[in-house]
Amino acid sequence: MAGWAVAKQVQHAHRDALFSLRPARRRAALGWLEGHPAAEVAPLLRDYAAWEPEPALRARAVQLLRRIETTWP
Repeated sequence: MAGWAVAKQVQHAHRDALFSLRPARRRAALGWLEGHPAAEVAPLLRDYAAWEPEPALRARAVQLLRRIETTWP
């Protein structure tokens, strides 16, 4: 149970960092999501890709989203 709580806390921290004003934090959050892909992340990545002002980070998010959509049912 404690492991689940810690995992949820980490997931929320990275979700918040995904929409940070700092590109380095957004890049780090995308890296974390790449290492922990899950179907529940798809809607978040869609919102992020629509919001992201930097083309390189937006492209990375779209690539990750496509991988999640083809891997997860």
